[in-house]
Amino acid sequence: MSAAPQPLDLPEILFRAGLVLGAWIFFAEAMGHPWTQGFFGVAALLLSFVIVITLLFQWRVLGDWRQPVRIAFAAALIPVIATPIAAVFYPTLGSSLLPDSVETAIRESLGMLAKMPGFAALGTLISGLISFLLLLLCILVLAIAGRNGSRAGIGAIGVALLLATLFFYPSAETVAGFLFLGYFLYIHWETPLILPEKILQSLNATQGDYLRQLQQAGGLSTGETRLYLENSPALFEQLVDLQLVQYDAIAREVVPGPKLSHDPAARALESCFSVARRGGWILLGVGYFLMPDLIPGPIDDFIILAITSGIGSDLLGRLFGGGRTRR
Repeated sequence: MSAAPQPLDLPEILFRAGLVLGAWIFFAEAMGHPWTQGFFGVAALLLSFVIVITLLFQWRVLGDWRQPVRIAFAAALIPVIATPIAAVFYPTLGSSLLPDSVETAIRESLGMLAKMPGFAALGTLISGLISFLLLLLCILVLAIAGRNGSRAGIGAIGVALLLATLFFYPSAETVAGFLFLGYFLYIHWETPLILPEKILQSLNATQGDYLRQLQQAGGLSTGETRLYLENSPALFEQLVDLQLVQYDAIAREVVPGPKLSHDPAARALESCFSVARRGGWILLGVGYFLMPDLIPGPIDDFIILAITSGIGSDLLGRLFGGGRTRR
């Protein structure tokens, strides 16, 4: 079997499209559409764009972005993910499928609390803090925790987003939307090999799995290499001849070679999207700075602007990156 990824067949495309559509329908039913929430919706769409483009081009976990169907799925994810983000930025208690008695109790409790002196201001401050901390969590996870493209990074964002939206929108639709979205990401999660087609066709599935693990880890020991390549020196020698791997004698481990993920056409396209990704980070910081304050004072604005500008300019990467990281 070749290491080249098999294109998605029509039933699989329709199945995955159904998951994305289902997530969007449930989110829209529970929380509305992000573009109806003014500047908060614009900020949510921008953050969603940064998340999706990071998953696709920096973490490389949504498959081979040279395939048009993968790009289409990525584009469809942007408004889907933006919906719960916008809902947290601009929270209200939405309609739900909860039993009427439970929903009525929630609304009455909130109504009673709102009549207490100072609660309205306190509630606004708490919701603003939740929104700010959620945004900060997303940014830090995308900047730090996802360097090796692990599921834990996006999982942390998903759990935080689910808890925050359930706080404001305690509905069955909210849960269903996250189930559809989570299952789609689970089955769509794939680390691609960005190599010329002829080279991909010359490799077998064992070598492909090894290269994906290698580029994700950044380096593997010789023992791990033997296990992944089924103790076959011939398979390893072919990868060395193609300059896909090389041996680091100082670290005593196998590391990605100069030709791994360096298809010239792919590099050119990736460079364009890298500029878009970094520009998106900077625009996100500027947008948050200009957005109506979620919490009183300018401190949160300066924190977000400083962090996103540092990521967009790659200053944080140069300061804390250290070692082999995928760009």
